[in-house]
Amino acid sequence: MTEWHGLYSVTWNVTSGCNFSCKHCYVPEVERQDLGTEEAKDLLDGLADFGVEELYMSGGEPLLREDLFELISYAVDSGLHTDVITNGWYMTEEKATKFGKSGASHVSVSIDGLEDTHDDFRNKKGSFQKCVNAIKLLRSAGVKIYLSPTFSKHNLQQLPDLLDLASTLGTDFSSKVMIPMGQASKLKRYCLSPKEQKEFYKSLHTIMNSLDNGMEITTTCNPYSIFLEDDKPEPDEERIRGGCTGGITLLCVGADGTVTPCSRLQVPLGNVREDSLEDIWYDSEVLDTLRDRDNLKGKCGDCEYRNWCGGCRAMAWAHLGDYLAEDPTCWLES
Repeated sequence: MTEWHGLYSVTWNVTSGCNFSCKHCYVPEVERQDLGTEEAKDLLDGLADFGVEELYMSGGEPLLREDLFELISYAVDSGLHTDVITNGWYMTEEKATKFGKSGASHVSVSIDGLEDTHDDFRNKKGSFQKCVNAIKLLRSAGVKIYLSPTFSKHNLQQLPDLLDLASTLGTDFSSKVMIPMGQASKLKRYCLSPKEQKEFYKSLHTIMNSLDNGMEITTTCNPYSIFLEDDKPEPDEERIRGGCTGGITLLCVGADGTVTPCSRLQVPLGNVREDSLEDIWYDSEVLDTLRDRDNLKGKCGDCEYRNWCGGCRAMAWAHLGDYLAEDPTCWLES
């Protein structure tokens, strides 16, 4: 049994309500049963007491919650480094000012391509311009911003354009690749191939190491970074060193309180309305299996760097129906 880590970050879908019907949305379609304000504060108290450091407030669309800014301030006052993810549609000067006063560390605005591509992904004409306007309003309010795309075959060729857009708008850049779940399960043929995924991460890795304009570039759900290093560390059979964070340092809390290992590995572990976070974290059999990478199958199980990577467990689950299966999008040869 390898050693694992404490809970460091939590993604919380603050609402299941959304004004979009995005083609690549991974959030499950459930009856809206959002945590109420006091339930939400109890959750935030529990996260802080448990030693969580990072909180990502997502959705749905967070700005549909009337108490959003109250909850952001409450989270920040509880000591949580808090980021908020929005589609930008409802941003106004007043709300941007509230973000600036709330203490939120970053606001991520989801832009998935240039205008026509983005509006097509989002099924909403004018959504690209709304995002650009939201970013300008947030910048004027002194808020740090991530331009945050999800990449697939549809928009991979627009990576340079989106980096240029981030530079022009003065934002940082945080990206991820599409996983075929939720609505995106209908787009499986547009997921990046192993070769495309390798080139995508290599391109970002090269840019990150050469950029001199101060832009911060990060990737979400990228367990493969070890394979991009020129000088790889020694394999470690005793301790998980990195890679997939689901259930290792990360959990997701759904809008109705359902807890999963990450926002895209939607295997239910319990519900904060009924179970303590501590009991879920320490007693879940699912988490026990994820924390021992000797349980991994196929080439992930055979890989000497499994404790540095482990593959993306959500990719394995979405493509193969088994979160312990090999990651079919990994570009390493078997």
